Amino acid sequence: VPTAPALSWLLPWGALPGPLSVPEAEAQAELQRQRHRETEAALGAEVEGYATYVLGDVRRESRYLCIEEFPDTVSTKVWEGALFLRERALAADSVLRQPGASVLELGAGVGLVGLALAAEGADVVLTDLGEAMPVLEANCRANEVLVASLGGSARPAELNWLWSVEEQAAALPVQRFDIVLGADVVYEPQCCAALLNTALRFGRELWLLQNINRAGSQLFLRLAEERGLAVERDHVVDNYELWRLRRPG
Repeated sequence: VPTAPALSWLLPWGALPGPLSVPEAEAQAELQRQRHRETEAALGAEVEGYATYVLGDVRRESRYLCIEEFPDTVSTKVWEGALFLRERALAADSVLRQPGASVLELGAGVGLVGLALAAEGADVVLTDLGEAMPVLEANCRANEVLVASLGGSARPAELNWLWSVEEQAAALPVQRFDIVLGADVVYEPQCCAALLNTALRFGRELWLLQNINRAGSQLFLRLAEERGLAVERDHVVDNYELWRLRRPG
């Protein structure tokens, strides 16, 4: 997270449990600024931003994907579902780790999951609504050289589930994918049919890491069963499940 939003987001030194009164919020904000000044003084250099997560094994020879996030909107920060989906997708026996696997990510947000798979050698198209594209495109550009050196690719593309078949086809550089996936993208019931139609239009298999308490979760599962999809549900943690949906045959 860049320094300015990190400090306004009460990172990296945390805050009192909320909700905060105005005086408490002001005191916490001043604490962020003070600690930031102390950190820069100790380092003798400008601090451009703060890491909210460091994922994977940290070794001296490691190379890192750098994914920028902001606290402003739903689509510009990393959510728990993306962290859990990344972990499952990178499991040792995951089909998504096969070099050259073609992957379509729906609701990619800042691109954490898709970029992680691209770094494993997958060819990934990361999609979201137009409002999410500036951050998603920037993260894909920032990691382009590293991803390419590891044999993968990550291409951002605007995609709206409510677009027509023709509009969706024109938006994507690839029309069929080995896997379509998404992290906690089933929210409102009115979006369930459009999400399912979009996923099935471009792939035979769909992976969703989903909070089952979302309003649209049960409706989505019912629609999938009505379409004759085989549905596997694996508990991940708390209210989260991994759904694997496949066409029959």
